[in-house]
Amino acid sequence: MTCRTFRLFAGWSFAWSTRVPWRRFRNFYGSGEEIAGLLAMLASGDAEAADRALRQLWANLHHQGGTIAVGALAVPFLLRIATTGHPGLGAQTLHLVAEIGRCQHMGDGSREGLLQVAQEPLRVEGSTMCPVDWTIQAARQAVTDDLPLLLPLLDDPDPEVRSTTAYVLATATGEIPRVSSALRGRLATKTTRWSG
Repeated sequence: MTCRTFRLFAGWSFAWSTRVPWRRFRNFYGSGEEIAGLLAMLASGDAEAADRALRQLWANLHHQGGTIAVGALAVPFLLRIATTGHPGLGAQTLHLVAEIGRCQHMGDGSREGLLQVAQEPLRVEGSTMCPVDWTIQAARQAVTDDLPLLLPLLDDPDPEVRSTTAYVLATATGEIPRVSSALRGRLATKTTRWSG
């Protein structure tokens, strides 16, 4: 599978996760095959197992501010789990998605730093040899493809989910007027702080 065909999996539904060739992609600590199992644990009704799986996914998919190709494959599944999985982990799961769709931005909290895609055009992730910029773009495209899942979360009763959803939406690569309108509409309905 090449980097070009890798993107085809971004639109698949959660039920198809077994058809994704996870083993062809490494995570930061080993085979990508374990990602499918961790996603299944995160989606389970077992709160403790889901919490452990999410912590492991953070380590495997977003290590020291960097992202990896298998992370882009996981984004559609993470988004579905964030909307249907354990309610206490929704915001943390969304935060992982947002970070997979961003360049390493350690120490740069500016809008430009957070939304930067290109670092070094030829920089590749070592285990898959996919360009890092491409991985980030694939994750952002997966976010854009799943806007129908994300936009309703702007009205979630949990303020952390609402604010993290806005952080994820900032990575969308398309339908910018729709995203902007939804964010402005949400802000207009709230008379107190965004997160409260």
